[in-house]
Amino acid sequence: MITQKKYLNLIALLVALITGVLFLPGLSHAAVTVEGEYNFGEVEVGTPNPKSAELKISTDSSVQVFIANLILEENECVFSISPEVSLPKVLPASININYIPFYPGDCQSTLSIVTIDGNRAGNTAIITLSGTGVITQEITIEGILFFFDKCVADGSLIGYVPDKSDKKRSADKITKGNGSDKLAENRLNALRNMIEKAGHLIDSEKIDEACGQLEAAYKKMDGLKTPGSSSDFVEGSAVSDLADDVQDLMGTLECK
Repeated sequence: MITQKKYLNLIALLVALITGVLFLPGLSHAAVTVEGEYNFGEVEVGTPNPKSAELKISTDSSVQVFIANLILEENECVFSISPEVSLPKVLPASININYIPFYPGDCQSTLSIVTIDGNRAGNTAIITLSGTGVITQEITIEGILFFFDKCVADGSLIGYVPDKSDKKRSADKITKGNGSDKLAENRLNALRNMIEKAGHLIDSEKIDEACGQLEAAYKKMDGLKTPGSSSDFVEGSAVSDLADDVQDLMGTLECK
């Protein structure tokens, strides 16, 4: 009986402690307000200049509140926090969200803003970021180079060196071809430089020369294997789209 009585007293004490903590002033979760534009609207696919929005985060708490963590859901849009925020960060504060769509269509992601107040009470504000990638009829050198670099980064565009031994090549790394990774990398960079040079010629209004440069670049990725055709400099799943973009730009420039 004595043991049971002590047990009941212990339970009563724990209940009293929990109740007291719950009703202590200042320990309630601090309300956090996030203001800003969450819907970025329509943005050109592959734009080199991301669309940015400023989110202002504030609180009406009487105690100090700071951001403990920022969790941005992985996405293909791409939403990103820029520049990187140094945490913890005392409120009020602001953060910048950038948006670059890699693909046409609607895209969403969530941003969780985890805050803690001076009494160690936590709170999480979750907002939904959204935007729509669009493709216009205008093809630019800047857009082509952005697409080029993105595809190199994700492995869908790699340097190609003909393999005289017909050795099987790996599609998920730079082609060794005849055994020279450096040669494959050089061919990849050479093609990019050709496209970039065409852009400088366009800026200088040397359209005929720019057309010749674009045509030469196109022949380095047209996939033709006919006798006398130029050897391709690149391979991968993105080659066809890259070649189409170059052709479209030549059409816009009315190349002969």
